Amino acid sequence: MNKNYVAKEVKLDDLVLDKENPRFAELYNGSSKESDIVEYLLFTEAAEELTKAIVDADEFYYDRPLWVFKVDEKYIVKDGNRRCAAVKALQTPSKYNLDLPRYEIDKIPVLEYHNLSELEKRIRLEHTSNLFKKWGRIAKAIEVYRLFKSGSSLESLTEIDSKPKEFIKIGSFYSRVQIKPIQYIKTNQLFR
Repeated sequence: MNKNYVAKEVKLDDLVLDKENPRFAELYNGSSKESDIVEYLLFTEAAEELTKAIVDADEFYYDRPLWVFKVDEKYIVKDGNRRCAAVKALQTPSKYNLDLPRYEIDKIPVLEYHNLSELEKRIRLEHTSNLFKKWGRIAKAIEVYRLFKSGSSLESLTEIDSKPKEFIKIGSFYSRVQIKPIQYIKTNQLFR
C-alpha cells in the first residue's frame, strides 16, 4: 500500500498556520500576521484549552500529528492549526496573556502529504462526514465522569469538552442508572 504521506518531525519555526483554513472563514477577519491568528485561535477557537492540556500532560501528543503540505521550505498546517497555535503560544505565553509557564517544544510530529488534493480530501472526510463519528453528548458525559472520578482535574477534562462540569452532572446520573444493554433478536426468531 502506497501512503500519501510521510511521518516526520518538523521544527516549530518551519510550521506556518494556514491562513486559508475554513475555520477562519466563519469569524476571523483580522490580519494575516501569525501572532494575530494564534491569538484568534487561542481565544475564539478554544486553543487556550489546548495550551493548558499540553502543560498538564507535559507533552505534545505524538499520536496526534499535524497534517501538513510543504511549500518551498515551510510546512503549511492544513489540519491541526489549533494544536500548532497552542504550541506556538507556549513559546512566549506572556505575549498572549496566558498564565502558564513557558513550555518549549522544538519539533512537532507531522504527516507530510505529497499531494495537496489528497490531503484536502482526507481533511474533508475527517471534518464533514460520518466516517469518523464523534461522541454524542451522553458518551462524552460518561467518559468525563469516569475520568473525574479517577482523579483527573477539571482543566484536563476540557480536552473532551469546554464545559466539563455539565458533563459530570450528566455522567453521574447515567452511572447511577444502570442501563441494561439491549438484547437483539434475530429477525427469523420473530416469525416462528
